Amino acid sequence: MNALTSDPKRTAAGLRLVRRAALAGVSTTQGEFMRTRKFLARASAAVLVALALLIGGQGTAQASDYGYIYIQDSKSTIAGTLRHKSMPDGNSVIRVCDSRRDGKAVHVAIWEFRGPAVGVVSVTTGYGTCTEKTIKLQKGRLYQFMGYRSSESPHTIFYDEA
Repeated sequence: MNALTSDPKRTAAGLRLVRRAALAGVSTTQGEFMRTRKFLARASAAVLVALALLIGGQGTAQASDYGYIYIQDSKSTIAGTLRHKSMPDGNSVIRVCDSRRDGKAVHVAIWEFRGPAVGVVSVTTGYGTCTEKTIKLQKGRLYQFMGYRSSESPHTIFYDEA
C-alpha cells in the first residue's frame, strides 16, 4: 500500500475504490471500465427511448417516405429523388427532383396498389430543379410510386400508405 499512498494524486475515495477492487479480485482499471461501460449502455438506452418517443410519439397518422430514381438497369446511378408526405388534411405532397446532368426529364407515376394510375409528377426543367404537386390519395390505401427517366422503363421506388 505504500506505493499507492505515496502518490499525491490519489484521493481517499480513490484509495477506497482500489481497496474494494483489490478485495474483489478486479484491477482498478477493469472496475472503472466496467462502470463506464454500464453507464454508457444506460445512457445509450435512455437516448434511444427519447428518440423513439420524439419520432413515434406524435400520434399523427402521417406517412412520409423518400426514395431515389435510378437510371435504367442501375441501382447505383441516381437520376432523381422523390419525397412523399401525407398531410393531416388528407392531401399528399409529392416532390420530385432532377439530380443528373443528362438532359432527360425525371417522372414519378403513382398507382393505387392493384388499381388504376392516380397521377404523374414530372421534372422537365433540368438538373437541380424540383416539381412539387399535391394529390388527393385515399387514406388507408396502399400506393406504388414508380420512377423513370424519359424513354426508360419505370421501376418501383417504394410502396406507401396514404
